[in-house]
Amino acid sequence: MAISGLSWDAEERDITVFTMDGKVRVLTYQDSTLVENEARSRIILQKFTEKCQFLSSSLDDNCKEDKSFLDMETSSSQSSTMVARVFGVDASANGYFYAITYTLSSPMDMEYKTDQYDNSYLCFCPSVDSDKIELADSVLQLWSRYRSSGHVEEIPSPGYLYWDIFQFMVYDHSMQNEVYPELLMKLRKYIGYDEEPSNDTTPEDLSEDLFLTKWKKELYHNSTLNSYRAIWNISNIAQTLAFGSEDINLRNIVNESFLFIQRRYLEKVLVLMKSYIQSNEFVILASDQLFVSMACDWALRNYAGDAAMSLNIQKIYEFLGQVKISDSEEGTTLREKCPACNEDLPFDSLRKVKCTNGHGWERCSLTFQIAATPYIRSCSACNIKALNLTSNS
Repeated sequence: MAISGLSWDAEERDITVFTMDGKVRVLTYQDSTLVENEARSRIILQKFTEKCQFLSSSLDDNCKEDKSFLDMETSSSQSSTMVARVFGVDASANGYFYAITYTLSSPMDMEYKTDQYDNSYLCFCPSVDSDKIELADSVLQLWSRYRSSGHVEEIPSPGYLYWDIFQFMVYDHSMQNEVYPELLMKLRKYIGYDEEPSNDTTPEDLSEDLFLTKWKKELYHNSTLNSYRAIWNISNIAQTLAFGSEDINLRNIVNESFLFIQRRYLEKVLVLMKSYIQSNEFVILASDQLFVSMACDWALRNYAGDAAMSLNIQKIYEFLGQVKISDSEEGTTLREKCPACNEDLPFDSLRKVKCTNGHGWERCSLTFQIAATPYIRSCSACNIKALNLTSNS
């Protein structure tokens, strides 16, 4: 029976296992029969409890060693009596990784709910038999399967966290040096580009804020959108590899492969955004607002002739002008600053923007970021130029 949730008590060494049939079992973590006939779940629990044990024993020393893996900040207010409560466990499509969505709370705060996103984390556990080079091959095989299909939207998502295999290699420092270069080399070869790029950088995933905050729960259970997400990540990498290349064939391969998927992905994202807007219960973080605007502007620029999509974008823009912006730490509205004079930039279309002093800026066509300094400057994420169009000061 599939696990629907777990909780682990650092003091009592007890693990509470919730399964999809509604049963609850409380066992010690040493119990080899933790979940009968479920080897995968035993590995998950083993890896997760080892991680929690290390973290719990290190809190008093303010140890930050695990931050990159757990994607969390430890603080002196947390103690060895903390509880790690897991709300979702799933294996990747090829079985090399397990992904766990969990929260950290005190034993006095044990309500079973998943809306505490400020304290919700994603933990990746490699399986005991995973081979790192095989992992890179598996990612490419999965990508090939979706890329070669003429009806991507009809392919069911085999596991709603399989794209995180790739993200794990990108963001986890313990594996990045060993695996990621190998993956990039294989990807270059796969798309017919063996030449080493002069500036081998990975652009920030534009959807990171969106998917790991307000829309996490809904998007994790939207199998169609998840199928698009898997390709979206690697399409950004492929576009980076092709950027600046004089190989027209390479550019055509990249463009033809992902134009369809980008359009369908944006359509799904915009519909989800609009549904939240119409709920009248939506408070958006500044980082999420930036991503929403980026997605809208991207769609508006590429699909201006699509009446339905344009209508969705118009409603979202109207909402962004009225929305209450929440900064998770300060509770104040965050705005972009003009690189030339440090004045606030109005939050309107992100294709072009002008501050109150008349400084006008073009945005990067991939990331929509403005330059960090005035005049002609490369975008820090992808090296596409951002220009200071006018200056009245």
